[in-house]
Amino acid sequence: MLNRCQPRRPSTAIRVLSNRLALYVERHPDAPAEPRRLSLRLTVPQRPTRAGEPMRVELGLENTGTAPVTVNGRMALNTVHAPDAYREVVFEIRRPDGALLPFLPKLRIGAATAADLVELAPGASLRRSYELSTSFGLDVPGSYGIRALYASAPVADLAGRPAWTASLGTAWMPFERIAAAH
Repeated sequence: MLNRCQPRRPSTAIRVLSNRLALYVERHPDAPAEPRRLSLRLTVPQRPTRAGEPMRVELGLENTGTAPVTVNGRMALNTVHAPDAYREVVFEIRRPDGALLPFLPKLRIGAATAADLVELAPGASLRRSYELSTSFGLDVPGSYGIRALYASAPVADLAGRPAWTASLGTAWMPFERIAAAH
């Protein structure tokens, strides 16, 4: 049985097909791009940030396909434990000791609506900035790891076009926190 609290992960069949497509494109660079394809990009500070000070990251969705894609542009941050309908962006952060940090806020964001949807043309992107030190305990100096997950609950725009609902994730990325200034 599927645990609704876990982030949605692509099935094995989807991963296999995605890998095959990537290998095909690598061998045949002149192959046409997939009509509907999104990529998720996480940008973290390159320099260490001070514990106790803000920690800002940027998350971007980019249409890397050849056809427009309707996405949930709200990109609301929530906990991995929120129901699927209220979980669009989730950050997982590993402390210096390797343990996952809990998401601290208690949110009631409500479900996305048609007004939250945005159509991304091929090559277009949507970016959101997140201040994470208020959502996670980042007060211990050291090396952390972070990754982002994006998905949207099924919702359609006013013309009936459904939002992209497949899960996307980034690789784990390192960032450093140093001791607060005295």
